[in-house]
Amino acid sequence: MIATAARIRSMLPTEQDQVKRRVLLQGRSRGGLYPVPSFRASSSFSQSSLRVLSVVKLTSEHWHKRLGHPSSSVVDSVIRLNKLPCAPSRESLVCDACQRGKMHQLPYNNSSH
Repeated sequence: MIATAARIRSMLPTEQDQVKRRVLLQGRSRGGLYPVPSFRASSSFSQSSLRVLSVVKLTSEHWHKRLGHPSSSVVDSVIRLNKLPCAPSRESLVCDACQRGKMHQLPYNNSSH
């Protein structure tokens, strides 16, 4: 019975501490997602570790990259509908990866002749 329990535990997804390799979270999937209805941490994980030290507001360009390079209207909708914190943007509205993806051919290298 112990071997079966260990085998089942090994199949469950876990979240580990990156430094000490302790298991922090463990659970089952529902519909391909891993819901966390209430935080259940292992006994080795202290509640004081749950404090947020800082919050960074991402720009719409960062959300554009994280969401897989959708159009600006899609990014704006996602930000608005999910009430995501968004910092004012100072970057160019043209994404280099999106421009390269639309090219039929990469630019030629400079010729030495």
